[in-house]
Amino acid sequence: MKWALLFLAACGAKSVDASKITASPLLPALDDATRCPDVDACEKACDAKDARACENLGNKLAYGANVALAPDRAARLFSKGCDAGRPSSCAALGLLYQDGRGVAESDSRAATLYDFACTHGAGVGCFNLALMHADGPLDLDANKVSELMHAAEPLYRKQCSEGDLAWCINLGVLYDNGMVGKRDGVRAADAYREACWGGYAEACANWALMFLEQPESTAFASRLLEHACRAKSALACGVLGQALYVGRGVKEDGARAAELLKQGCDGGDGNACGILGAVLSLGDKVPKDLKAGHDAEERGCALGSAQACMSIGAEGMEAHDVAMGQSGFERACMIGDGEACWMIANLRAQNAIEPRGEAAAMVKMRESCSLRYRAACIILLASGEQPPVPDADLPALRADACKAGVKAFCTQAVPASP
Repeated sequence: MKWALLFLAACGAKSVDASKITASPLLPALDDATRCPDVDACEKACDAKDARACENLGNKLAYGANVALAPDRAARLFSKGCDAGRPSSCAALGLLYQDGRGVAESDSRAATLYDFACTHGAGVGCFNLALMHADGPLDLDANKVSELMHAAEPLYRKQCSEGDLAWCINLGVLYDNGMVGKRDGVRAADAYREACWGGYAEACANWALMFLEQPESTAFASRLLEHACRAKSALACGVLGQALYVGRGVKEDGARAAELLKQGCDGGDGNACGILGAVLSLGDKVPKDLKAGHDAEERGCALGSAQACMSIGAEGMEAHDVAMGQSGFERACMIGDGEACWMIANLRAQNAIEPRGEAAAMVKMRESCSLRYRAACIILLASGEQPPVPDADLPALRADACKAGVKAFCTQAVPASP
């Protein structure tokens, strides 16, 4: 049986996904207290071997926080901080290696840097390494993920209690997402609140997200987001913009939404850029502007937003521009989006791009499965390969393969996974 027939669906029209209103735990807080409002002074401090100044300036350049995006220069600054013995700088450099921004993409190098940061006291190193095991590309290892998350928690707590409030945000993320046991909203809110009142706008944004879905608290959430956005939190501007666009917890306002999304994008939030691009390209609640929409998506993709890169890929396929589609999907795949790798495999299998053919497609299919994209794992299973998933998941995968039309797997009465 030809495995290519098992592809489940082509990428459809772009849409604004309200479920994407989430805070990224991977990025550092980028408020005025930590992003070098005086770039020249920060650079001089870095040259004088102030490792923290190197890291702070690197953060500003890596995410284009009101300066020109310069991930290659950020990588050099993070490397300086790492060499000077600042483990969080090593973790920041690892993230650039993992995303292939400013340096050649290397998961192995990223994992090494995360491990070093973790063992030398930076909780973010433990956390990011855990995500590599949980979401790919490293082998799935639930025990290792739990071990690393629990190693991150006391490190974040120590840094937070010692007054390095940026790490209170990450501590809140652990509790908020149930990464060290059951979700603990009270402890998450406490961590976010402490950093928020300490002047960290990103913490205010994360805290507001906890209230946005509660009807009795949406007014408080919107005030927090407005406050954080005025304090130059790109995340807060982007989140509030998304909420206003779909009328989620606040009154719908397309024009104001686009304005806020642009502020978030200009401040370095890649997801805000991607959503802005979709909003402008759709032209539903704001004037349609395809060029401005595409430019916003390109900026978001350059900032490491897989969502923005996927939008570019979808836009290319809708316009029957295979080269553009390939460019978007390839970049999203490099960032770590399993669906994007699956789309590249699909195009190779259809002989639409180089390298062509089933063998080349299977290379990307394996990469997609390693990034936990379920459809790719089903195809590997149907092709006679052992997908990189826990043995306990195989019965559900076989059931899903049966539903997809592979009769050889229909002899086992195992319910498909959700």
